[in-house]
Amino acid sequence: MTRTFKHLFPLMILFCLLCFGCVQNQSTSLLDEPATASSARSGISVKKVHEMIENEDDFTLIDTRSVDEYTVSHLPTALSIPICGVKNFTDRLPEEKDQALVFYCGWSGCVMSVKASEAATQAGFEDVEVIIEGVAGWTEAGYPTVVEDTFIRTGNPVLIDLRASRKDTVQRIPGSVSIPFDILEDSVDDIPKKAPIVVYSDTFRESHAALSKFRGAGFTKVAMVVGNFQGWKKRGNPLSSGPITTTVNWTPKPGKGEVSVAQFKKALRGGMNALILDVRTNEEAAIGKLKNSIHIPLDELADREDELPENKKILVHCAHGARANLAGDRLRKHGFSSFFLNATVKCKGNDCEIGNE
Repeated sequence: MTRTFKHLFPLMILFCLLCFGCVQNQSTSLLDEPATASSARSGISVKKVHEMIENEDDFTLIDTRSVDEYTVSHLPTALSIPICGVKNFTDRLPEEKDQALVFYCGWSGCVMSVKASEAATQAGFEDVEVIIEGVAGWTEAGYPTVVEDTFIRTGNPVLIDLRASRKDTVQRIPGSVSIPFDILEDSVDDIPKKAPIVVYSDTFRESHAALSKFRGAGFTKVAMVVGNFQGWKKRGNPLSSGPITTTVNWTPKPGKGEVSVAQFKKALRGGMNALILDVRTNEEAAIGKLKNSIHIPLDELADREDELPENKKILVHCAHGARANLAGDRLRKHGFSSFFLNATVKCKGNDCEIGNE
């Protein structure tokens, strides 16, 4: 059975609050040396990991992305240990060196899981694997992702109760919208594509089928409540009852320091006094980059801040938003007027697509 290591959770929270230290001092960073997926072992397939979870094999699955990414959606049973470049990353790993470890991050080009596996191997762990395809490969294979309860309570999801509406009048998760599974297909087009979707029911089968419907309709932020409604209830979370809500009313809530896609595109056109900063890796930028941007990889930012102007707004982007958020936060702490783009940027040459996931 996968281990949760509950005693590590307070350390993980502190670790994530201090996470930006990964670019403050390169002498303590796991990301100093470049890494590519090819530098890892051949990798373990998403199918094999899914089988291991289903069989309750004794291994520890570790999500190396940021806490924010993990909270919104992650692989079932996964433990959140962001690598984020700090020297003592391995202190967060299980104490037993014979414990099997499987690392993953966001997509096949992400190096965080590779570097984490290398650090674990150097620390003496012998059974170490990486899901090279990451979360992207997992979802493409149709496997389920789950969400942290904290995101349901304090985030901004569209929470959908798939059960028959008569059950909603008894107990439900607060803030949920009643869309019974039988009519879900007719309702999907009425839900904003940008919204993070969280579904729950009484059965895994129904929730997983709903998740597949949303993914098939082009939604990319979709996850299930761990253990469905009964799981939520058993964990002591709050419950609601009474009249049900059947209409989705969702508006995006920009995060701290976030720039909208429209403002970002305006800056690209020269419509505001701003510099576009690309913090992706050299490998990503070699495939393509925004024509009017400056490229400084995230792990080089600490040593290259003097290349940035102090009299302009700095709009930071990466491939999906997480690294841009880290960079923007660092720059603000160092006196820059910086903002990050929480959207996808895909480039081939100077031909780039910018949009929300």
